[in-house]
Amino acid sequence: MVMMFIWQHIVCRFGIPRRLVSDNRRQFAGQRLREWCEGYGIQQAFTSVAYLYSNSWVDELPSVLWVIHTTPKEGTGATPFHLVYGGEAVVPVEVGFESDWIQYYNEDNAERRLLELDLVEEVCAKATVRLMAY
Repeated sequence: MVMMFIWQHIVCRFGIPRRLVSDNRRQFAGQRLREWCEGYGIQQAFTSVAYLYSNSWVDELPSVLWVIHTTPKEGTGATPFHLVYGGEAVVPVEVGFESDWIQYYNEDNAERRLLELDLVEEVCAKATVRLMAY
């Protein structure tokens, strides 16, 4: 179960990590996972959590990932979200309140959105060239 999670949510998205840092629970310290990690050259590092119930990094993870996905990268000049979906993300708060994005939406935006989707490959190609130059 842990190996499948690591494969789907870490390896397939980001590549094979050099090190896997986890606590000493059975699912992370077992023989099967250790052999699996060795097979891919992943070093296992264990840490003890002093205040297990006061750690809040898990609660902050979605916000941190949102920032990473919606911040333009220097190498590509575009956000990862834009490169994947062909447009910029709308912050969830903007959906609940009448922001400029929502307030000024009209039918022409749908046509523009279709045009942007047609240009996704060109945007990705420009980002690739910029990344190689970077």
